[in-house]
Amino acid sequence: MANQNSPQTHTVTRRLTPEAQETKSNIISAARGIIEKEGHESLQIAKIAKKTGVARITIYRYFSSREHIIVEALSEWAWSTIRTFQIPATNEQTSFGEHITAFVRFLVQKAAENPNMIRATIASIASNDPSTRALQDSFKDSMGIILNFVGSHFREDPRVLKASSILGHLLLGNFILLCADNTTIEASVSEITSTLKLLVGDIWGESMGQA
Repeated sequence: MANQNSPQTHTVTRRLTPEAQETKSNIISAARGIIEKEGHESLQIAKIAKKTGVARITIYRYFSSREHIIVEALSEWAWSTIRTFQIPATNEQTSFGEHITAFVRFLVQKAAENPNMIRATIASIASNDPSTRALQDSFKDSMGIILNFVGSHFREDPRVLKASSILGHLLLGNFILLCADNTTIEASVSEITSTLKLLVGDIWGESMGQA
């Protein structure tokens, strides 16, 4: 399994009983289902209440706003998606670039398969709502996820760290184009990996066995 971390929750931290945690999870799952099928524009508190059987006033005990629920649903989707990524089998000939390309292709494919979740992510990142700040920060730091899949030799190289600072922007730009049908999966993967290759230089061709 690619990443053992749990998804961050952006609700104000407080201890929840098992029953309360289950209620909160059900609300998030219902919101995620609505967004995936109908788009974030269709997400309404009343619709979540009807789907879960949880009163609207109770929903607001867990979440400050509709936007807050969307952020939580997107976070859950992102982490559950990432956890399905299987680290490629490596051997002495497998390069750093091949390893990273596999993960980038995985992300782009998932984006293409889930346009409503990507549109919701783009809308949330562009939003000025305070509850979306954590999602914005998380997206900017997305390269950190990739660093979990490579050895410390690569993780500590300043060129790789520099590349990490722009990966989120590369992904977001290509996700926007994908949602608008203005690019293809392969074109997106090529653009993202070409930029990363320029940034990391000869590391791109180094064997994973050197990590």
